[in-house]
Amino acid sequence: MGLVLSVSACGTLYELDVSAHKSNVSAPGNTYIILSNDQDFPLESPQFDQYASQLERAMAEHGYQRIAEDQLNAASFAIYVSADISDPKKSYHTVSRAMYETPYTQGASAAARNTGSSSSGGQGAQSAGQPTVLDLPPVEQLSGYEQNAFATTVFTKHMSLVAVDLQKYLSDIKQRGRSNAVPEELWSVDVETTGSVDDLLEAVPVMIAAAEPYLGDSTEEQVRISLSEGDKRVRRIRAAHSINN
Repeated sequence: MGLVLSVSACGTLYELDVSAHKSNVSAPGNTYIILSNDQDFPLESPQFDQYASQLERAMAEHGYQRIAEDQLNAASFAIYVSADISDPKKSYHTVSRAMYETPYTQGASAAARNTGSSSSGGQGAQSAGQPTVLDLPPVEQLSGYEQNAFATTVFTKHMSLVAVDLQKYLSDIKQRGRSNAVPEELWSVDVETTGSVDDLLEAVPVMIAAAEPYLGDSTEEQVRISLSEGDKRVRRIRAAHSINN
């Protein structure tokens, strides 16, 4: 799970884990509708409308056109959206701090200077006030590390996008009934991030921005992406976008 860190210059920095899968079946067209796959935010809720508008802008980057949810027969596929946030959890961290010490004290250095400068007579004797090698600034040496442990409260945010062949699903419902019809998945994207942000509405546009390169595509393995709230990709996703009816 990615840890969210605070960066004052560009807002919160998110570390996001992205997984995407694409089936062997291609989307039958470029028109789509967005449906809720989460009972906590039904189609008519302001929360769903915000999520859908942000996803619409990301989908437009791939040439897809969103239509109104009541125009089922005109849509090639449907995207089911769900997002959730966990209960607060404690995350424990340990930070190491280097400790340094000097090899001798200033008092010892002064005593060494006095000893050296008190010599008189004879070849090589030092005159008073003449600096000795011990007058050089003492060099600090690494003596070890200090371990400091602390805990922070974090939340795990998760978003799932699943695209299905809508016309085939509607046809299957007519022929077999809704309880027996099985939607054919075209592609899916899952995004997860863990950190101190406790507002799902704040995190979703960042998760959509992380998912955007993989919409309708697949990743061979889980991908780690770093995005800040100030990133231009996130700012673009946050912007409002109207439905093309």
